[in-house]
Amino acid sequence: MRPSLPHDFSPNHDVTHGSLPTGISWYRKVFTLHQSDYSKRITVEFDGMFRNSTVWLNGHYLGSCLSGYTSCQFDITELCNYGQSNALAVRTDATEYELWSYEGGGIYRNVRLIKTHPVHVDLWGTFVQTEIREEDGRKTALVRVAATVCNETENDVTCTVVSKIQDPHGRIAATSQSLLSIQSMGKNEEHQELTVPDPELWRPASPALYKLITTLTVDGYEVDSYETPFGIRNVRFDPEKGFFLNGVPMKLKGACCHQDHAGVGIAIPDRLQEWRIERLKEMGGNAYRSAHNPTSPALLDACDRLGLMVMDENMILGSSPEILAQLETMVRRGRNHPSIILWSLGNEEMNVQHTEPGIRLLRKMQDLVHKLDPTRPVTYAMNCDWVSIVDKHEEEGFELDVFGANYTCDRKGEVYDEFHRKYPSRCLLGTETGGSASTRGLYEEEQSGILLELSVHEKRIVVWSNPKRKEIVSAYRETFTTWGKSIIDTWKECAERSCISSPTGTGGWEKSPSTSGATATAQKPAYPLTERVWAGRGWRKTDTFSGRFPTSPAGWWPKGSTRRGIWC
Repeated sequence: MRPSLPHDFSPNHDVTHGSLPTGISWYRKVFTLHQSDYSKRITVEFDGMFRNSTVWLNGHYLGSCLSGYTSCQFDITELCNYGQSNALAVRTDATEYELWSYEGGGIYRNVRLIKTHPVHVDLWGTFVQTEIREEDGRKTALVRVAATVCNETENDVTCTVVSKIQDPHGRIAATSQSLLSIQSMGKNEEHQELTVPDPELWRPASPALYKLITTLTVDGYEVDSYETPFGIRNVRFDPEKGFFLNGVPMKLKGACCHQDHAGVGIAIPDRLQEWRIERLKEMGGNAYRSAHNPTSPALLDACDRLGLMVMDENMILGSSPEILAQLETMVRRGRNHPSIILWSLGNEEMNVQHTEPGIRLLRKMQDLVHKLDPTRPVTYAMNCDWVSIVDKHEEEGFELDVFGANYTCDRKGEVYDEFHRKYPSRCLLGTETGGSASTRGLYEEEQSGILLELSVHEKRIVVWSNPKRKEIVSAYRETFTTWGKSIIDTWKECAERSCISSPTGTGGWEKSPSTSGATATAQKPAYPLTERVWAGRGWRKTDTFSGRFPTSPAGWWPKGSTRRGIWC
């Protein structure tokens, strides 16, 4: 069978006990380059291959990409056959995992063949920073542009760099022009400042997108044109008042989302990425956490267009060249997306996050992100007794831009107050909260004698908030883990405290391995409770939602039970 990209090979294999199989996959693509391409630079770019991937062209080794979540590029110019066929071979090895959740395998994100003039804008070579100004009642936006230009010729060149800003309606709002000299086989960076009058600000309700068009001219000939979508907006976290967007206080109503989806695994087409974001906005959400890895460029594009704010998350803590390179790739690739409001260094590294080496790692990684992107704050999602972890950070003289708190464990919301009393100058974000569970189709108590565990741990870690539904994981999200609580209690604790910026739910999509999702993978909404709570409308068991609940999944019904009518 000839696969189409993006592709996850795991769903097509026979299932094994408890999971889909992983392993090794091979891909081969034959393509032809025209003879006229001989004078160009040819690059192949992968948005994501899971994982430990190796790439060859025409039998020549190009390189490897260890992580399954970061982009990688290979310059293939010297190895190509021009006017003839070329064979690109890719091997992925998903035998080892990176996360605890489903990860799939194969070339599961987009791939591009890029042709450029030898003098061209570098990959992710523009960086746009915006500053909103107001004088005499009129707003303007100062736009600072940094453009990295490559000269892959044997001669030094001087090129004309023209920057044009196109507004959301296609009109040119500002222009700048300058000369840039670049040595042979080198790079140089040009800095320009432009002013946009009466800017339309990017925000969830109206995600206005501008476009930077960078044009390079050498000896009177245009050799490259590079487009960078961006938004004009201001992001700020305050230790007293929480999160501000464009000077307006706002609670982040978000979901922690893994990247797989029913039917396609991790190989999510661009339109499905957009559909997922549309569903999160439909239920009242305004934020997305890429749990727990750098997300795909296609999803970031969708969040830019639709107006969902993003916390893009690094995979693992570390100081090795490999791990720091993965972090740098995430930041360089994403720093022009207006949807990204902060960077996360990682999640729940329980063996190191409270130790002196762990604090040194966090410091080194935060410093790197600040250097690459001074416009966004940095966080890290900590679990366990996170207040005591802050105590250790304080002893070591380290402070995250925004402290990320996962759950309150067996404590109540007063733990947020304790944090704020001890560290009134530190910003606090609920990076992962909630912890309630639901299953589609279970609305009655006729199965109350059957225990449905959420964990194989010896210690029971499930709490039933309604005694009438004991040992039942119902559709009403009344069941939750001991480290979490219901969406109602979670929202109440965060909404009543201005110092905490958000309640970020544990799951965006419900699935068989996890009952935490607020949205069903079967393309049906399962989130009326979350929707009503976020909208401030409350919740009653007698509420009905015509057409809102999906049909019952047979996998959740115990053997020997009596089935009732299935409705939707």
